Amino acid sequence: MSVPTYFRSGGNERIVVYDYLDIAEGTGVVQFHCVRVNTGSTNYSYILTHNSAFVSSVAAAAAASFDCDFDVTFNENKEIKGTAYVVFSLVVQATGNTGTVTAQVRKWDGTTETNISDAIVSQPQTAGGDYAKQTFSLAVPCTTTTFKKGETLRLNITVAIGGGGNGTLTHTIDADYPSFCLVPFNITQ
Repeated sequence: MSVPTYFRSGGNERIVVYDYLDIAEGTGVVQFHCVRVNTGSTNYSYILTHNSAFVSSVAAAAAASFDCDFDVTFNENKEIKGTAYVVFSLVVQATGNTGTVTAQVRKWDGTTETNISDAIVSQPQTAGGDYAKQTFSLAVPCTTTTFKKGETLRLNITVAIGGGGNGTLTHTIDADYPSFCLVPFNITQ
């Protein structure tokens, strides 16, 4: 006579913990830091990462603008649902110049880039002096979008300064002036 088996053959691969607000809203928010990583002697990639240990400054633009794509590739299917919040910090080297940040969320499947949000432009901020640090906060409403394993979430950031000068922009990351994106994921699927 054999002993009956009352246990399933396998358990879940992970334990997931949500707070009450995540459950009530049906979304879990993930914070991604906007960082630059060295991929060779002079080559850099711009990524979104959970790990704040990778924080570093993004290259300064010698002109009055720059455009960066910060990417994260997913290891499993995910669905974005709701509004992403982007906080982006800069050092503007040009007294009296104004700075603006434009943020747009995109999906990259390896061949095609698809906008899943409108481009949101910040209000201009005026630099109070050389090397003035500025932080921009933007709410970026996203359409509900499913990402398959291997597809990439791309945060496009365009920065420009104006006001009659030709200053230098540097994306900065430190404890006082962070740069990150809060992305809402559907947890009810």
